[in-house]
Amino acid sequence: MDCFLTTTTENEYLKGMRDGKYTYEQELKQNRTQGRLQQLNQQHSQGNRDQDHEQ
Repeated sequence: MDCFLTTTTENEYLKGMRDGKYTYEQELKQNRTQGRLQQLNQQHSQGNRDQDHEQ
């Protein structure tokens, strides 16, 4: 795969492979970010519930 992506030959197939790799990487980043935000929100919610119980 890396060989295909680093070649200097330009054709529609290789451009599609590069674009697909870029899109895949962007989706991975977005999914990781969303997952991390969900974790933080859950921790924040749990923290608020714990404070309510202490009062």
